[in-house]
Amino acid sequence: MPALICTLLLLFGAYVQAERPLPAHKTRQHMSATISKDGSKLAVPKIIHQSWKDEHVPERFQEWQQSWKETHPEWEYMFWTDAENRRLVEDYYPWFLDTYDALPLPIMKADAVRICYMHLYGGMYADLDYEAIRNMDDLLQGHEVYLADMNSDLNFKGDDVGVSQLVPNAWMASVPRHPFWLICLQRIIRNTGYLEGYMDAESDMNKNRTERLVPVAEHITGPGLMAEGLEINERIGGKGVHVIPAKYMYPFHWLMTDPKSGGSEEYEVCDVRHKRFDDGACKALFPQAYAITYWTHSWSAASR
Repeated sequence: MPALICTLLLLFGAYVQAERPLPAHKTRQHMSATISKDGSKLAVPKIIHQSWKDEHVPERFQEWQQSWKETHPEWEYMFWTDAENRRLVEDYYPWFLDTYDALPLPIMKADAVRICYMHLYGGMYADLDYEAIRNMDDLLQGHEVYLADMNSDLNFKGDDVGVSQLVPNAWMASVPRHPFWLICLQRIIRNTGYLEGYMDAESDMNKNRTERLVPVAEHITGPGLMAEGLEINERIGGKGVHVIPAKYMYPFHWLMTDPKSGGSEEYEVCDVRHKRFDDGACKALFPQAYAITYWTHSWSAASR
């Protein structure tokens, strides 16, 4: 009970803090678009968020980046750099800044700040290796927060992937101010407390820093956090969070392109690392998909 009271107090304080005016360099053009045409259902504001370390988006991502603008011409497009991300946290989530600065990998900061986009602005977030296939207005009706399940229709070999990874954070959508996102930020604060001990224990391993931290990052700020947030939200009776079926947003798991991991050669056309990669052929495999992520793993040190 004391833990629940502390969590509720944190959520209330964060809500009040986030009521400050939004940054001048980011508009509020579509923030009022939270009521559907019939006036009865909350709808996601028409804002698309994407982010990269700076304004120089790698060429391989630019076509996919453009796909969101082309399929959603009435949506405002907001692009964030690492510098703008930190400024947003500093200005609107100062109680989270120490934790944000302490996150040891760029991908962990990127994971964390997209939660702030959802809470402060609402709208839709997508990784840069995600291609939009069609407009999502009809998909985002009737709920307040949207995540999506991932297709796990394969025979996993080993323990590479667990259940906690089956609700990725590569795409998400929300109305602003939903408490689900504050639950997620609070869990990041709590779970980063384990990082120092983990790093001490792993310090002698002959692996690079990123490789050692990726499994921990997935739990603290990535898919594991989404699973934990969903569990807590359900436990406290939270409402409005909807998990979209995999066929619409994550029609294939990244291991489905790897026969050695239980996948199939059929899906090699979806693997950007494979010589058979063909985005057109990949999209043809999943006619119901609204978007497809090609799982480039741009969080790696080489990519960032």
